[in-house]
Amino acid sequence: MEYNNCKENLFNDCQKLYLRQNYFLDNLSICSDIGKLRKTQEDSFIIDYHPLDKNIKFIALADGMGGLVNGALASNITLKNMSNWFSKAPLNILENNLLLNKEIREYIYFIDDEIREKCSAGGTTLILAILKPDNAFCLNIGDSRLYIEKNNKLNQISIDHSIVFNLFLEGKIKKKEEMMFHKQNNLILSRIGGTKRMLKMDDFIIKDEDYNKMFLFSDGVTDCLTDQQLEGIVNSTDDYLAIKIVEKALNNILMQNYLDEDYYNKVVGGKDNTTAVVYTKRRK
Repeated sequence: MEYNNCKENLFNDCQKLYLRQNYFLDNLSICSDIGKLRKTQEDSFIIDYHPLDKNIKFIALADGMGGLVNGALASNITLKNMSNWFSKAPLNILENNLLLNKEIREYIYFIDDEIREKCSAGGTTLILAILKPDNAFCLNIGDSRLYIEKNNKLNQISIDHSIVFNLFLEGKIKKKEEMMFHKQNNLILSRIGGTKRMLKMDDFIIKDEDYNKMFLFSDGVTDCLTDQQLEGIVNSTDDYLAIKIVEKALNNILMQNYLDEDYYNKVVGGKDNTTAVVYTKRRK
């Protein structure tokens, strides 16, 4: 079995120690950078495949919150638990999306209790996908995002559990890219952990024929790159996509011209931990 350095560093509590990390496993990749302002890495991430069937893969990203130790610990505990669950999950559960949905949701409630017990006010987002030959089962908590690419078109599939995304859906924020300038952009409406349970989960199934590439992003990426910029990077090359996305997010600068007290007029890349997870399907 191929050595999984990403998983090793997750379980050895090493992911939080590095300024920049790159991982590759089969046709999965991750790039994560601490960013230009943060002193700690609070994103945790995993790429893996099932020990009984390499065709069933697992990708997940957790963006910790709560500051310093609490956020990093919350995301780390969450992904350690999810990784252990995936590795031990019977194939008949993973292949049946109804059973899979039930099992994952029950287990996340267990993790939520553990995080609130061990991490004080610390909490974390979670975005994950279990990739199978016929479809992908995906689940989202918080504002980390899942995108897919098909025929050079990039689309966000997950829905942010956040104040600004709700304002966008209600039409109070007119353009999606305006969300990243809003002063409440960091306020989320669902999480694992925190002082009280605030756990909203969205699950969705993506058919195999509906995508060629899949991406998981922390808000260090999506708060600093527009969807159009992301699509341009994805269409420019198949090589080292995770690295190129993170590099662009770290160095991007976005401006808006109108004046409004609820908005900043400038977004500078690298303001947060910045992580991209990429799955590229093999050409048949």
